[in-house]
Amino acid sequence: TLLFMVGSLSQLITLASAVNGTLQGSNIPEDFFPVHPSFKFCNRVSFVVLESDRRRRPEEVEVASDPNAWLGRLLDEGAQRAWLSSIASGRKDIPDHRSVAFVGGGGQWVLGITYPDHTESWVGRWEVTDREAPDQRIWGVTYGRTGISESPFSIRSENLGELAAELQGELARAYRFATGHQLTGFAEAFRRAFDLLKGTSQIRFPDYVRIVCADGYPPAALRLLGAAYAAWVFGGMGSWNDLSFDSRSDRKEYNGISHRLYRLLNQAVQAGVNAYEGVEPEKRMEIPDS
Repeated sequence: TLLFMVGSLSQLITLASAVNGTLQGSNIPEDFFPVHPSFKFCNRVSFVVLESDRRRRPEEVEVASDPNAWLGRLLDEGAQRAWLSSIASGRKDIPDHRSVAFVGGGGQWVLGITYPDHTESWVGRWEVTDREAPDQRIWGVTYGRTGISESPFSIRSENLGELAAELQGELARAYRFATGHQLTGFAEAFRRAFDLLKGTSQIRFPDYVRIVCADGYPPAALRLLGAAYAAWVFGGMGSWNDLSFDSRSDRKEYNGISHRLYRLLNQAVQAGVNAYEGVEPEKRMEIPDS
């Protein structure tokens, strides 16, 4: 079973890491966009703010035409840090772990940028702008500044060890359920994530992932991020969401595991990215991707 983290979230991990690395002096490759894997299917990634036109109607004004330009802008503006925040939708009709298969579903992710005297919130909007693109770059992505707070944002420090232990417990339950129903591919994904968190396997990521400025993350954060990628089973056809069971007890257990696992994987991404601490200049790697 081939499983991939939803592209919009993987791209946010990349952007947050790149911002934090840039602000701490790491060199991001000039071809970061469009070469980095998280932009593989994007023909455009731009950044806009809302301003009023002459008639005081809001209009989008582009402030950076691509991620490279945005990184330079943040550096020039004196930005201090990037962080991610996951916000559950609270919808009753369709849970987030199911709606994540659709563009704009799965709850909302906010990319925050902290400055000395204020904080900005940015949210991505994905649109198919070139469906017939021969290189499969069908998506145009626009990150819009959705809010400005007049006070710096204080990132809540998470206990990475406690979160890893809680996620391990849920992965163990998911593994037992998958094994009991001969769902071999899913069981293997849960086992890989479990072993990563337990520390019995090397920190590694799927082939389609390159964590920018990985040397700035503590090992515990990288293990959380690696586990989130490994155990991300939520999506459309052929994914964990596509399963069905005849037994009421099986459906109840499956739904409970799905809800808890999705919540914990999102927490793992948020806590992992927000644990970025940078490296001392003399220890900084020449190659910022790994």
